[in-house]
Amino acid sequence: MARNPRITIGALNVSADPHPVGIYRQLFEQATNHSVHLSGSDWAKITEPQDRESTPPSFYGRILVWTEIDKDGKWLNQENNKEATSREKAAIQIPSTLDPNFRSFNFVFLEDRHWLILELRNELGAHFGPARAEKFFLSLFSETASGPDAPDVSVTVIPSHEALAKIYDIARLRRLEIFVLRPNPDDLANDQARLLDRLMKQGANTASIAD
Repeated sequence: MARNPRITIGALNVSADPHPVGIYRQLFEQATNHSVHLSGSDWAKITEPQDRESTPPSFYGRILVWTEIDKDGKWLNQENNKEATSREKAAIQIPSTLDPNFRSFNFVFLEDRHWLILELRNELGAHFGPARAEKFFLSLFSETASGPDAPDVSVTVIPSHEALAKIYDIARLRRLEIFVLRPNPDDLANDQARLLDRLMKQGANTASIAD
């Protein structure tokens, strides 16, 4: 009897400064099909964003992950447990457009909240962890958002309420430093807006606040 697929969802906060109308859609369009090295032999890119019929506006796409084979590196011949010769490697025929170990993860971007909702575990059990996702999108936007008017883009993992609750429940917690990255001020509640207004007037990107 087949088990129901278990999908894990996470979220990233993507903040552009400045942030004119349509900037997030533009960022994702510019980043479409740009390959980013993740680690080891793994690479990733995103597909072209597609509009969703939603209010407020949102769009969706996929993160595509694959493994690039280095045909010029060392290969093992398992018949004799020796390094493959140049002649043996020359016989390898893999089309340049094909790559193995393919994984796909869906994402939805909520433009009004600049939240990127994505699969951290897909229906096939493949994983794309939050730290890897954060690093991937930071690299992606830093490599593709260019030009004199390009915004400063930050990407941070949005922690779960459970994770925050565990921090607050630490018995010997005496000091908690909260670092706030400057998001879009028009998306904030009054208290948050006042804090971010102070940061902006000081020209700060982060601030440490204590009692």
